[in-house]
Amino acid sequence: MNVSLECIESGSRLPFNLISFCSFCKSGIGIKLICLNCGGCFCYFKKTNHTTTNNHSKLNRCYELHHKKNSKCLLGLDMVCREFICLVCGDVIRPDDSELKVISKKLFSIKKPSLPSCLSRTTQHIFPPRGFSNLGKSCYMNAILQILLRIPEFQCYLLMDHHNRDRQHPSDEDPLCCTCELVNLLQGTVSGDRFKEITPVGFLYTLWMNSGDGEDFAGYKEGDAHECLLACLNQIHSTTQGSNPLDTTCHCPIHLLFRCELKSELICGNCNSTSHKVDPILDLSLEIAHLTHLDQLRLVDCLESFTTKEALKEKCYTCAECQMASPVTTKSLKISKLPHILCIQLKRFEHQVQGNSVKLDRFVQFPLMLDMKPYTVNPRNPNDPDQSGYFYKLTGIVRHQGSATSGHYQVIVCQDELYFSFSDANVTVMRLKDVLAVEAYILVYTSVSN
Repeated sequence: MNVSLECIESGSRLPFNLISFCSFCKSGIGIKLICLNCGGCFCYFKKTNHTTTNNHSKLNRCYELHHKKNSKCLLGLDMVCREFICLVCGDVIRPDDSELKVISKKLFSIKKPSLPSCLSRTTQHIFPPRGFSNLGKSCYMNAILQILLRIPEFQCYLLMDHHNRDRQHPSDEDPLCCTCELVNLLQGTVSGDRFKEITPVGFLYTLWMNSGDGEDFAGYKEGDAHECLLACLNQIHSTTQGSNPLDTTCHCPIHLLFRCELKSELICGNCNSTSHKVDPILDLSLEIAHLTHLDQLRLVDCLESFTTKEALKEKCYTCAECQMASPVTTKSLKISKLPHILCIQLKRFEHQVQGNSVKLDRFVQFPLMLDMKPYTVNPRNPNDPDQSGYFYKLTGIVRHQGSATSGHYQVIVCQDELYFSFSDANVTVMRLKDVLAVEAYILVYTSVSN
């Protein structure tokens, strides 16, 4: 097996061509585990099948790493979560450096002929991910669900049952818990009939009932995908906060993955004093309506416009230093902290004074790889060899087809280096050139710093 010790120690995921298909369901999509006793590859929910079929339950534990009182603890490697887990009880195992060397030696000792044939990648055998049924104008929600449930780190959080572990009273099941519904949906996407769509009625009901008066996401009303995204993130945050009330830093999965910090700077036109303010945000909303002077609009043009200094000519700012209302104030925005998952909304819908809504059908060119360095507060030295923290890869696109009052949402997600297009329950594979030609409404980029 072509696996190095460095790969394991750094926590980076294993190459895709090493781990491809579950030996039980033959699926190329889903959470994968590799048994460090025999090299078998299988889905998360098939770990018991693997230990039973291969008679592992009668073996002593593979390594003296965990559960010393349990002689039946078997070690497995989760390629998505990048964690070692027990194949019997499912607990996460955190070996030290010396133990990692034992694991690496064991991994090298697995001879190639003993590996199951499912480890070879054959593209024509890859089964597409499962879509979601349209419950009546719920395409906006289906698009956001596909985005959230394709984030590997969030998948790990849900499938490893961290949600219940982090709750103060895990036995008190909340019938309207958004995160619990996501756990159920994710389990459905990686198990069961892979050719049958999933019906997210429980999630829709929970989203509806937890959103104020419920009118925004009522089943009879067409919702907005961006509003749905923010509502989902807020509801997940509210159900996954840490139990320590004195902890001022939120460690919920939403803030760990999506939290971005935006620094605003105001320069007084009277005394030239500068004031700063840092606001936490979960996404960037970029204007495109005012960039009509550009024949070909690019995403980087929108980002440059967002972070360029602008003059506020109205007397709406009172300087804290000179205590005067400044006739001209200069304002600028920069990103002071980049997130792991960067969500960008292109403002295509305008609500006019007359009460009418207008959709801006204009193509915005976006890259496969996005460099966010020019839009940060203190860009690193360009001569610094480590520039990886600024680069993002395109992993999701939400698009809207139709007018401002009616239409249909579709989503494109990247999984295993393939781009899948979801139109509710219909799933197709897209070529990269077609993906980059989409009129995007929401763009999702993932940091490639690791």
